Amino acid sequence: MPRPAGQRPLTLLLAPLEVPVDGHDGGAAALLFVGDPERPAVFDQARIARLYGLSRAESRVAALLASGYRLEQVAEALDIAYETVRKHLKQIFGKTGTYRQAELVRMLVTGPAGLAI
Repeated sequence: MPRPAGQRPLTLLLAPLEVPVDGHDGGAAALLFVGDPERPAVFDQARIARLYGLSRAESRVAALLASGYRLEQVAEALDIAYETVRKHLKQIFGKTGTYRQAELVRMLVTGPAGLAI
């Protein structure tokens, strides 16, 4: 699949599946995952709030962090003080059982909050 000049290649993951065919095991099937590193990740703040019991403000901070924002950028984007962002982050850590920002982001990106459904 051709990509425009300067764009990173797609990431493909092909996973074999075993599915029954007419009630018998052994049917051939596969699941293909396609990742586009040029497509920005979008995190549903409401889903994050529901999944982890976060407030609206906390879920907004979490979504921006998962999208790659630094704490200073989160404060600027939400028009709140840097210390307020840090306070929200501490609350998020407590509610998600994480202890570091990188751990939180990994959980959000790889878990159900990161699925585009």
